[in-house]
Amino acid sequence: MKAHIGVDADSGLVHTVTTTAANEADVEQVSDLLHGKEDAVWADSGYRGAQSRVKRDVQWHIAGRSSDMAKMPEGRAKARARKQEYQKAASEPRCSIRSG
Repeated sequence: MKAHIGVDADSGLVHTVTTTAANEADVEQVSDLLHGKEDAVWADSGYRGAQSRVKRDVQWHIAGRSSDMAKMPEGRAKARARKQEYQKAASEPRCSIRSG
């Protein structure tokens, strides 16, 4: 089993919780996690493709896959990209929402 948790990014309060079987894709739950008043969403790479499933004017911050990062050549660009992706995914729980 997995828990999918929608959290207000400003207050840290949980507003939505859904559960699924472990083999269900995270992105399948994205529309259930959004309440309709959000203006930005931060999520880990399990939610890639959410933009095409939710037709709202929302600013998406979805982390890339770690395997994509591993393919980049070492250097400043890779370090900067790692830091940006970490910031997107670091907000636990897995889907944080900011309302406008």
